[in-house]
Amino acid sequence: MTRNVLAIDFHADQEKIVQIVLKQKLKAIPIIAETTGQLRGVVPYDAILSVFYHEFREDILKSAGIHRGIKEIEDISTPALRLVRARIPSLTVGLLGGLLAASIIAGFEGILNSYIILASFIPVMIYLSDAVGTQSQTLAVRMIALEPSFSVVKYLLRELRVGSAIAGVFAFLLFLATILGWSAPIQIGMAIAVSMFLSIVFQCFLATYLSIALSKLKIDPATTSGPLTTVISDITTLLMYFIIASSFLRTLG
Repeated sequence: MTRNVLAIDFHADQEKIVQIVLKQKLKAIPIIAETTGQLRGVVPYDAILSVFYHEFREDILKSAGIHRGIKEIEDISTPALRLVRARIPSLTVGLLGGLLAASIIAGFEGILNSYIILASFIPVMIYLSDAVGTQSQTLAVRMIALEPSFSVVKYLLRELRVGSAIAGVFAFLLFLATILGWSAPIQIGMAIAVSMFLSIVFQCFLATYLSIALSKLKIDPATTSGPLTTVISDITTLLMYFIIASSFLRTLG
């Protein structure tokens, strides 16, 4: 008989059960008492799938900034007012962050008036930074779920290498677009390229580290996605963009 049977404690979180079953490719898992090791029951495959489906739906909603009344808003008959109440809180955070981002842009009005081309590249800077940050966070959350004991240092270093490669590609493409497509001075091209590179690398690191840090604090990292993470990314991207651009464009007088 098999003596070393993989089992789970009676008080274990249901999400942990799903993680173990998926990783070990099991069809069922026994539940035992923590102190005595006595068999308390078995979680069958259909129950595991049900838990997995529930946790997946919950994470999807949380990633969109919807944290309250999740079960109540999954039904097609849910009143519109209840949906509004569920979605407004996180979007309000986004509004406040957006106002802060707008104040940052207003603070650099002088440089924008002198070099209007910088304003043209704000959308692409924000989009690429947000997109890379979202990708990094999604992959980090997946790693945390499937491999809870992974090496944080190795993972961060690998993600930084990947982020640097992606940043290098898009920084070079933006430099060519600025010089060839907009016939801008090389200083502006360099300012945009360097800003893009540093912003992508920083967002890649921030999204990954934030997810891992929250997981260590026993906070679901999936809840940090959506509006809140986007606002943080937008604000830091704009700050880096204008500070770097200001430094480069001083040489143009």
